[in-house]
Amino acid sequence: MKPDRRSLPPFDRYLALGDSLSIDLYPARATHAAGVLAEPAELTPGLGAATLLYRNDDALWPEFATLDLVTANPDIAFRNQHAFDHPTGHPTDHLATDGATTVGVLAYQLHRVPPSEERLLVTVTAGRNDVFQMMGAPAPPATLVDGMLARAERLVRTVRERLPNAVLLLTTAPDPSDGLGQLDDNTPFEREAGWLAAYNSGLAGLVGAAASSHVLLADAAAHFAGHGLAVPAGDRWYWEGRITEPNARGASELRRVWVEALAGPG
Repeated sequence: MKPDRRSLPPFDRYLALGDSLSIDLYPARATHAAGVLAEPAELTPGLGAATLLYRNDDALWPEFATLDLVTANPDIAFRNQHAFDHPTGHPTDHLATDGATTVGVLAYQLHRVPPSEERLLVTVTAGRNDVFQMMGAPAPPATLVDGMLARAERLVRTVRERLPNAVLLLTTAPDPSDGLGQLDDNTPFEREAGWLAAYNSGLAGLVGAAASSHVLLADAAAHFAGHGLAVPAGDRWYWEGRITEPNARGASELRRVWVEALAGPG
């Protein structure tokens, strides 16, 4: 196999904002024999999408051995005060939190980031939990997706104002149902999948409207399509303990989407 000649652009610091798509918790549980019963102290860190983007696990994912931020930028900062599912202290550059919504990412995570002239890479995963919180709701707000997109637009605007030299990767939200209309026999998902699709389309529109090399789309939804409930359990990119969360392969594939958004496809 020919060596991979791609490399990532230069950055001074990496900042991870978002929800459980970015964190270590579910990939760590997916690789542990005890799964959901494993104690946090027993879990292996470093397997989530954000931490893999910063520093690859070369033994587990050798194809990405030179395609991480620290290889391209040996002096890059990434203050990783994070314990699998949430930050444990501040300041930290890994602010992604299990269960975070677009409200939380904008109001609690980005709010903690001070202005900076640094060349930052900012990855954002948000939107899925806004939808998951409405699963089965008899009277969901008519403005659900519009509100999500309004907060995403405000996030883009705030990053551009507060971090003018940052590159922002907006990540679309995958649909674990693969369009089948349900997550299990008792959980319809057709309406919710439609919300996710509308949100993702809106994110693409935001990036297009920005028309800037500083705001990029990371289309995880397109990449993950066909790797959820449409395929056998062993081929999925989602954790068998909870179909909405990424397993170790899913975390690596999200990292692949980010790498390709930055460095181009292999």
